[in-house]
Amino acid sequence: SVVLPYKEGNIQISYAVPVYDKFLEVEYQYWIEGLQETWTHWSTQTSARLENLSYGGYTMHVGARIGEYISEKEASFRFEVARPWYLTLWALSGFGLFSLGVVYMVHRSYRSYYRRQQALLQSRTRKKLKQKA
Repeated sequence: SVVLPYKEGNIQISYAVPVYDKFLEVEYQYWIEGLQETWTHWSTQTSARLENLSYGGYTMHVGARIGEYISEKEASFRFEVARPWYLTLWALSGFGLFSLGVVYMVHRSYRSYYRRQQALLQSRTRKKLKQKA
């Protein structure tokens, strides 16, 4: 299995069948597991260009037709597009820890603010009670 970096999510795959009779036309069809639902139409193209693939695993299956004879053998090629850096386990863990840190700091800030407000209120209440007495 070939692993492509996420930035290079474009790939061109070439395929061929050795046919020594120049009068027989070779046609191909392919199906990319993980990307397509069905096989492509028969074509004489000998390559497929896949662009902007999202991360994940893919398997390309290629079939050939030589004249009217459809080959029973199917070629397959497995490849994978790696996750982008911001979706790696390390990055997600870092984002989670950062978020927890922000929540903790906000909680601590509010707690400190309300304690100061409570102390201020108590001191004002004491002053007013002393003034009345």
